Amino acid sequence: MYTAMLGAHGGFAFLAMILTLGWAALVLVAPKPVPATGPSPLQRGVYGGAMGMTGLVGLLGLVMVMMGNWAGAGFAWVGLMLVVLHAVAGARSRRALASGAKSRATVLAALQVLTLLLSWWLMVAKPF
Repeated sequence: MYTAMLGAHGGFAFLAMILTLGWAALVLVAPKPVPATGPSPLQRGVYGGAMGMTGLVGLLGLVMVMMGNWAGAGFAWVGLMLVVLHAVAGARSRRALASGAKSRATVLAALQVLTLLLSWWLMVAKPF
């Protein structure tokens, strides 16, 4: 069971990174004056997928921490905090884009990508 969850965790993490990179790219190419209708359906779909997939990765990681002997490992808890930071940055990025603050949305989308890269490094290196 743990092995299957580990594989799913890795696969979902890969999808979360791809979708987060997609969201960041869509923020970069978004028109400067935001349409009155708000973000496009594509932007909403990619954003929702990135946030949902990252949340699923975080929940699955939490379950795996409780199943295995990882509860005392600091990297797992730091990784979980990075997932929360990803969610906060994502929500603020979406709101900034909807309000027309494209540069702020771009910085926050870059922060999302950075949090996932750092989280990936933590899970691979397990430094503490």
